[in-house]
Parts: sequence; structure tokens; C-alpha cells
Amino acid sequence: MKKDYWLLILSLGSWIAVILIISALPDQIPLHWGINGQVDRWGDRKNLLWLGGLGTIIWALMTWIPGIDPGRANYRHFLKTYRIFRGLIVFMMIVISWVTIVFSMNENIDVAMFIKIFIGFFLLVIGNFLSRIRPNWFTGIKTPWTLADPVVWKKTHRAGGYLMVAAGAAFIISGLFLPESEGFWIPITILLGGVLFDIIYSAVLWKKIHGKKSPF
Repeated sequence: MKKDYWLLILSLGSWIAVILIISALPDQIPLHWGINGQVDRWGDRKNLLWLGGLGTIIWALMTWIPGIDPGRANYRHFLKTYRIFRGLIVFMMIVISWVTIVFSMNENIDVAMFIKIFIGFFLLVIGNFLSRIRPNWFTGIKTPWTLADPVVWKKTHRAGGYLMVAAGAAFIISGLFLPESEGFWIPITILLGGVLFDIIYSAVLWKKIHGKKSPF
């Protein structure tokens, strides 16, 4: 984990830059975009003080939590993947804070398209590495059946990885070619459908292997 101190420095540097630039921003900044890609909630620019620091906070949490995870012995089997996930999530938080800043200065930017493509990229990366995660209580697809059987865990994560890649591709394609509202609903439906499938699939696998035995 110590190899990723550069990530902490990056997130801290971004946070400091946000603090330095905040006085130059309008009093009201966008805090949320609706499904149509339009801003539906504005707030005081001081919200950037905590938004800009989320990357650093998440880095700290994701560095600390494996040490208290009951499944911490398994992290050595997917440490590289975990570091990729941590870096990706921290980077996403940094990007979100700066997208907010840039949009505050120029409202003509197509944030909806950028967000869809960015989410798609995020899901593509996560999906490609999801099958490498080993049983733990913090990262991955955690259902009663995956946590109770490493075979069910492995097969569920392999299927979940394919579904997440499909959802990621749908986000990117919709961001490039579909209208704003449809561009969100279609990939979101695929993503949520994939989550539901994984839950059911893990239960079916458990029943196939263990019959009526309870995972609890």
C-alpha cells in the first residue's frame, strides 16, 4: 500500500488547488445533474471544500479498511487489483470536483456527455478486474452466498465482470450517440439489471452446490 503515496499527494494537491481557487468561483455552484443532463440542484461554493477533499478521505479509508477486514488475509492475492480500484475511485473524486469547477465557470460545457463517457470508462476498468478479487468483506459483490462459498464468489464475480463491461460500453455508446435522457436510462437499466442478475445468480449457484443448506 505504501507504493501509492503518490496518489495521496495527488489528491492533497488537488484539494489545496480547490481551496485556492474557490474564491474566484460564483457564489452558487452546481451540486447535482439530473437524468437529462441539466443541473437540478445548486449550492454554496463552500461545498467544494468537502467535495474537493473526498479523494484524500477515500484514499485514507481504502488504505485503512483492509487492515480490519475479517478477510484481510486474501488481500495479498489481489493487492494489485485493489490498488487499481483505489486509484480509480480517488481519481474519479478528483475529476468530479474539477468538473464542477469548470462548469461553474462555463455552463456551455456538455457535462452530461462527459459524465456518461467517464462512468463508462470507470465500469470498463472495474469490470475487467472484478474476477480477480478474492473473498473479503469490503470489496466486490457481497451476497450471503458469495461470502459463504469461494466457488460461488469466483463464478459470480466472473459473470459480474462481463455485465459491468457491457454496462460500461453502453454508457460510452449512449454518451456519444443517444439523446440525453435515453443516454442515461438505457445503460443504467443494463447496470441495474446486471446487479440483480448477480444476486440471483449467486443464490442459484449456492443451491446447485449446497442444495437447501443455509449460507448463514
